Amino acid sequence: MNVNFIITVNNRENYWPYLKEIFNSYKIIKPNIALCYNGNDKNFTADFKCINKGHIEGEIDLIIGGYNLLKNNKINKWVKIGVDSWLLNEEKILSIFNEMDKQNSIYGGSYWNGYDRLSTDIFFASTENINFLEELNYLYGPPGIEFKMLQLINKFGGFYIIPERQYVDGCSGSRFVVESLGWVIQHDLRLNLKFVELYKQKHFLKEYNEEYYQIVMKKINEFDWHNFIFVDQDIKKLDLQINEIMDL
Repeated sequence: MNVNFIITVNNRENYWPYLKEIFNSYKIIKPNIALCYNGNDKNFTADFKCINKGHIEGEIDLIIGGYNLLKNNKINKWVKIGVDSWLLNEEKILSIFNEMDKQNSIYGGSYWNGYDRLSTDIFFASTENINFLEELNYLYGPPGIEFKMLQLINKFGGFYIIPERQYVDGCSGSRFVVESLGWVIQHDLRLNLKFVELYKQKHFLKEYNEEYYQIVMKKINEFDWHNFIFVDQDIKKLDLQINEIMDL
């Protein structure tokens, strides 16, 4: 199955080789990739580059740039992710598209910090009948990208809320890990890699240590990015917490 992937990169260039390995591991899905970049590393190779006009406007620029690169390849299944968003289980991707087709949904994703907003960090699109991606310019400006995504989808068709990640609240929980989907979206590469190690052991190897798996996965799930980002902002404390997980 051919799927277009729009991947946005701002400052986590070192994630890309690992994400590329994940794409190469897919057996059913054939990814058609637009790697889109607005960071500062002049040596980073990407399919689309632009200047960074800010966190939100820059992200929209990248999404539109990636869409424009792929829009003429006649593929109508799309996934938009950031480079730190790793979708390990391709069967889960297929099941999301299947549910979207059953419900005639043009968008698949999550509510975001409220039921009046839809996620843009990870979303699925089906453009076979209605191509709302042609209208992505609507996402610019107030009241915000997630608000405007819901408005845009309501204008054109229905949306599918992924049950395993139906509501993303702040900087915790399913914002960073959705174990049941095989998704990890951590802001530290070490935590992404640890999740991959554990997930592969459980789902792709014949033998694994369930007790160890549960202990470490619990710590990854409960890692408190909210306090780090908004309260402590202590890099040394952050490193200590992550290293404790890595050393388990």
